[in-house]
Amino acid sequence: MSEVSDVDGGILISRKCKRISYPQVPRLVKESTTLKLLLSLHLSSADSNGVRLFELQNYCSTPISDLIVLIKKIDSPANNPRYFKIDTDSTLRRVLSGKTLIEFPTFIVYKQIPLNMQVVEDAMNVELEGEDSPPAQNKVAMSMRIYRSVWGFQVPPPSWSDLLSLLKSQGFDGVEASLGDIGPDIQSFQNALQSKSLELILGVYTSWQDYEGPFQHANLDSHLNILKYQLTAAKSISPQWINIHAGEDSWDAPTIDDFFSKTSAILSELGISNVSFETHRGRVFYSPWNTLPWLEKFPFVNLTLDLSHWVVVCERLLDSKDDEWIWEKFIPRVRHIHGRIGTQQSSQVSDPADPFIRTERTAFERVWKLCILDAQRRNETSSFTIEYGPSPYTPIVPFTESPVSDVNQIILNELASLKASNWPFQ
Repeated sequence: MSEVSDVDGGILISRKCKRISYPQVPRLVKESTTLKLLLSLHLSSADSNGVRLFELQNYCSTPISDLIVLIKKIDSPANNPRYFKIDTDSTLRRVLSGKTLIEFPTFIVYKQIPLNMQVVEDAMNVELEGEDSPPAQNKVAMSMRIYRSVWGFQVPPPSWSDLLSLLKSQGFDGVEASLGDIGPDIQSFQNALQSKSLELILGVYTSWQDYEGPFQHANLDSHLNILKYQLTAAKSISPQWINIHAGEDSWDAPTIDDFFSKTSAILSELGISNVSFETHRGRVFYSPWNTLPWLEKFPFVNLTLDLSHWVVVCERLLDSKDDEWIWEKFIPRVRHIHGRIGTQQSSQVSDPADPFIRTERTAFERVWKLCILDAQRRNETSSFTIEYGPSPYTPIVPFTESPVSDVNQIILNELASLKASNWPFQ
C-alpha cells in the first residue's frame, strides 16, 4: 500500500507504510492501472485512517480531473528542481517508462501548482499499447504518414504516373521531392500525384540545389532570392509540407539572424506556414549546438529532423543522460522526420536490419518515437520519410563500384516493418 501525505500544499503518494490504511487500495497495483484510478482509490474513503491522519478530506471532495499530478525529474539541480506534469489517464507503465527512479516512484498531487515550482512538459513519456488499443497497423496509420524520397530514382522519370503508381502500390502515403526532381513539367507531376491520391513533401534549397555538383558559396541576398522564388513556385503545387535546406554552415551569427528575420517576412508575405528547416550538414542547422539559439529566438522555426547528420557531426549518438536536456528542447519543434539510421562515423548504415548496429537503431528509434508521440499530444499527424540513399551514401564493394546493399529493398523492408509491427508503440 502507499503512503499519501500532505506536502507543501499538495499531497504525496509514496512508498509502503504499514501504519496507514486505505481500505480501497489493493496491496499490489498492476502497471496497467491508471494514475487516475490509483488516486481515486486513495481518496475514495473520507474516513479512512490515512485520510484522517494526513487531513486529506479537502482532496476527497475535489474531482480527480481537477487535481494536478507531478513527478520530480531526478537529475534536475537540487537548487532548481523540475517536475514533469503527468496525464492521470496514463497507466503507471507509461508514466514511469524512460524515467530515472530512486528506490520507488513518488507522485505529488496539487489542486494548484505553486508559482515557484518549475514544471515541464513530459516529452519523454512513451506511450505503450494497452488492451483496448487499436490494432498496431491502424495505430501507425493514425499516428504518422510515411513517404518515399525520389532520391535514387531517375528524375524526372520517363513517366511520373508509372513511378507514383509503383510507390502507391508499395504502400507509401506520399513522396518527397524537390523542384529539381519534379522538373519543368510540373503539371504532369501534379496530375499523377492527384490521380494516385499521394501527398507531397517538397524540398526547397536556398543554394546548392539537391547537393549536385561542387559546393559554391553564395551571399545572403542570393539565398533569400532563391528561397522566395522556390516558395512562390511551391504555392502552385500545394505540397503537404515544405522542407527547407537553409543557408550555409560557415555563416556567422549576424548573418543567420538576418536570414531568419527576412525568411519570416517572406513566409508572411506569401502566406506560407507549413515549413520546417532540415538538420543537415553543410547548412545552418548542421549541429544541435548551432540550432538551439535560433529555435529560442524565432518561434516560427521548426525542424525537419535528420538525426544522422547530428550524430556524425557530434560523433556520438546523443543518447546519454547528459544529452537528455537537448531533446526536451528539440522534440517539441520537430515537424517532419527523415528516417535514416547512421553511426558516429557515417550518415548511413549498410543495412538497418543488421544486428551489429542494434545500439544505433535503438538510439535513433527512441528519438523518433518521442517526436511522433509529442506530435500526438499536439493532435498532429507525423510525417516520416524513409530516406536511404544510393552510393556514395550506400558503401560500395572495393574495386567494383557495386553497392554492398540494395537500397530499394532496404526501404521496402523498413516500410513493411513500420506497417506490420506496433512501432512506435512497442
